[in-house]
Amino acid sequence: MKNKLFLIILSIIIIVASGVFIYLVRRGTIKPAAQTAQPTIYLNPSSASENIGTTFNVDIVADSSGQAITGIDVFYLHYDNQKLSAQSVSNGTLFPNYQSRNNTPIDAAAGTINLSGYYNPGSNNQQVVSGVYATITFKAQAAGVANLSFDFSPGATTDTNMSRDTGGGNIIDILQVANGANFTVQSATPSPTVDLKVDGKDGTISKNTGESAALLWTSTNATSCQAGGGWSGSKQTSGNQTLTSLASSAVYTLTCTGAGGSAQDSVTINVSQPGKNPPAVNIKANNQDGPISITAGSAATLSWTSTNASSCSASGAWSGSKATSGSESTGNLSASKTYSLACQNADGNTIDSVTVNISATGSQNTTSNSTNSTGTTTTPKEATNLPSNIQTQAKPTQTAITLTKNEAMKPWALWFLYAIIPAFLAGGAIYLYLKRRKVNHHDETV
Repeated sequence: MKNKLFLIILSIIIIVASGVFIYLVRRGTIKPAAQTAQPTIYLNPSSASENIGTTFNVDIVADSSGQAITGIDVFYLHYDNQKLSAQSVSNGTLFPNYQSRNNTPIDAAAGTINLSGYYNPGSNNQQVVSGVYATITFKAQAAGVANLSFDFSPGATTDTNMSRDTGGGNIIDILQVANGANFTVQSATPSPTVDLKVDGKDGTISKNTGESAALLWTSTNATSCQAGGGWSGSKQTSGNQTLTSLASSAVYTLTCTGAGGSAQDSVTINVSQPGKNPPAVNIKANNQDGPISITAGSAATLSWTSTNASSCSASGAWSGSKATSGSESTGNLSASKTYSLACQNADGNTIDSVTVNISATGSQNTTSNSTNSTGTTTTPKEATNLPSNIQTQAKPTQTAITLTKNEAMKPWALWFLYAIIPAFLAGGAIYLYLKRRKVNHHDETV
């Protein structure tokens, strides 16, 4: 009878100890070996493409990997405030007492976001977390790649961290991974490009009176093209034309238009008589021969030099007499322009030109066959419930824990491993012991 009582008490102790162990695991005091993932904060989506002028949401996701924490600080999340504008920050689902530092989560001038979320001390003040910590709404405002990153050093409590109170007012940071994101911002409609060549060359060539030259052009994202300067009329979006019996110097421009705007390119043919010594002239935009691209509403600086010239005059997008060398601003531009400068002396007239195109990216391009550039689009691998023009990439790596595959063990699994199985084994041991005792007792009686 004493043995039976001892086994019953032992079984009860095992079950109670298992329950206590589970409680400590859930509190984060003990971490089961099965929980191999690291406490992580990451952004979802981690990459996407977005059109200029649209808004989209980015979630800050936190996963404490089964460890109980007191709170989370994001100090700071940096974003590219030239390409993105932070519109608002909304609370996630993790913290009932969520706030921003100094109640100013967005610093638009610095391009930073700072947040703090915590549990009430003294009332279930530590929790295991896995979910959306906060949602930020951004607006895409300029083309290019915008990077988002966290200030984070493992173990530091003064930057982005997951804090845990270990007792006695001692706060530690358990965060191991803080993954940022990048977004490609692009024009909604790609801008046209145009490339005009003379005798297979860009820029300026020289010919003698009476000679011929061949113009050749191509374009992209264009529906129509218009000639100007030394030639005129509507042109196909790609083609060629031969100029015969050249008599005077001229600039030949071609403007191609599409849904994304217009682009322009030009070539110059200087014509002179053999034995003569006409002047030389060189005009640049932003110190480049061009064509170049700038953003709408901005200006370029024209600069020029000449040799052996007695006078110079402007044509095309500007006009009037000019000094034989100098510089001048174009003023703010809203459309593509070609600036020509002709310099003269007693032996002839020489022309040079430069083209300034308007591009959504604002990046300069000195190659004649690519006057505009657009943002690149990353191919999404997994869609979320974000706006239709935002598509996410692959889920975060193993260190960036996903919401749907949290490495933290579920409560029922912990009960099964640490309570039900030990109780079952204890009960089995009691059953076998009692059965053996019954058999032995029967043998003794016989």
